[in-house]
Amino acid sequence: MNSFLSLTASLTPFSDYNQSPRNVYQCQMAKQSMGISAHSLKYRSDNKTYEHFYNQIPIVQTKNYSKFSLHEYPLGVNTIIAVLSYTAYDMEDAMIINKSSMERGLFKGFVYKTEVIKLEKNQNLLKIAEEGSYLTPNQFFYSYQEFNEKKVKLFTGMEGGFIDKIIICDSYSSGKKIVFVCKPRNKGG
Repeated sequence: MNSFLSLTASLTPFSDYNQSPRNVYQCQMAKQSMGISAHSLKYRSDNKTYEHFYNQIPIVQTKNYSKFSLHEYPLGVNTIIAVLSYTAYDMEDAMIINKSSMERGLFKGFVYKTEVIKLEKNQNLLKIAEEGSYLTPNQFFYSYQEFNEKKVKLFTGMEGGFIDKIIICDSYSSGKKIVFVCKPRNKGG
């Protein structure tokens, strides 16, 4: 087993039978994969999170895969490929993907973006767009009161999205209120 290397390298099956550059290439690909970042995604307020919809555990695994319980964090999708060599082109030049597989969600994922609203001690949140509503640029986002004056803020993001959750944090020491509005981009689409 190749456990003297990194954890990512120890997940490469049959690494003793591969060329060294192929193993290094696989490690780089594994670090860039879009798997499950955390089981607590619905409680987190990361600035930007990439999530894949249909992750699967690999068909061929090393001992370290089960030793570190990585089956709970799958890194990709098992696909069936066919290499056709009758054209004499390199197989890295192009790939043909079944259209119906793509329409059914193969390789589908989303970006989870968090918008942060910071209110000062003398500002009170009056209203905010509701969870589940679709937010578009230049649409009502939230309103707050500062002293006796009501102010309305429009959404200034580049692209819209559904509001998935709203988390309001109140810091009693500084008197500031922080509102996290989490919205997935391209969810389900």
